[in-house]
Amino acid sequence: MNKASHDLLVLSFGLLPTPEIAEVFKNMKLELDEFGRVKSKD
Repeated sequence: MNKASHDLLVLSFGLLPTPEIAEVFKNMKLELDEFGRVKSKD
């Protein structure tokens, strides 16, 4: 058995945006990306 030392452990689960979110942003200047999330300006 091998041993490993770690400084950080991240426990997370994936979140998917609801398809109806596009309707919320329809009249706003925000854009959605290909995954349905709000686009950032980077």
